[in-house]
Amino acid sequence: MIKYSRFIHVLVLCTFFLPFFYTGCGGPSAEEKLKAEDQRKADSIAGTSDILISDTFYNDSSNESITELDTTNDTTPFIAKQDTSKNDKEKSISQQIVEAYPIFKIFLNPKPNIYRGIGTTINVFPYFFLFGTFLSLLFLLVSFLVKFLEKNAQKTILVLEVIAFIFLYNASSYDYWGEKLWGYWVSFTAIILLILFDFYMWWKNRKA
Repeated sequence: MIKYSRFIHVLVLCTFFLPFFYTGCGGPSAEEKLKAEDQRKADSIAGTSDILISDTFYNDSSNESITELDTTNDTTPFIAKQDTSKNDKEKSISQQIVEAYPIFKIFLNPKPNIYRGIGTTINVFPYFFLFGTFLSLLFLLVSFLVKFLEKNAQKTILVLEVIAFIFLYNASSYDYWGEKLWGYWVSFTAIILLILFDFYMWWKNRKA
């Protein structure tokens, strides 16, 4: 049965040559969305300022006097809030954790611009799923190699295949907005079949 397992494994590896993600013009990029949102807020502020100026001019003209209107204070809270939000996004996850829970400072970020290993690991965690496809293929290749080196290491093979499945399940394209195509689902289904077959083979040999 190991020959059938290897054959299925080869088919699974071949599915990685199929189209997985679409990253074209199907939707706006993250940068375009941010620019559009900033422009909308700026237009909103400008519109509000124009209305205030018009109303003030109308009221003052009826009294035959025009009062200069200062709209700087109206936009200050928004600008301050925007700057604060931008600063929060620029901070790493470990820095945000340390600010919320100072007790973790010695374990994550003991000094400015110095991160411990666990702190660095936490910082890259949001980008974890971007490498899902690569890591899934890597674990599949390792498990395939184990099938040739150690035929009786079926538990290890199963663990590696399950890890590969988990990585592929959480995989995404490099720009966060990629649409999953049919090739991804073919590979996804093929890995499930491979795991089921290898599990059946392990279970059968276990009873023998």
